[in-house]
Amino acid sequence: MLNNATFWDGRLKAAPANTSAGYLPLVSRNTVWTVIVNTNTAEVLAFVPLDPF
Repeated sequence: MLNNATFWDGRLKAAPANTSAGYLPLVSRNTVWTVIVNTNTAEVLAFVPLDPF
């Protein structure tokens, strides 16, 4: 099984170099994540267990 950091690093590097990325907070009852999105296409690039606030 891949290390989480390795997985997300590879996922972000797989996006084209000219991809404009942004983030959205994702809040649930017990946890907060950050969603990395392509701002041109709204494609989700990654979910990161990081509090964006």
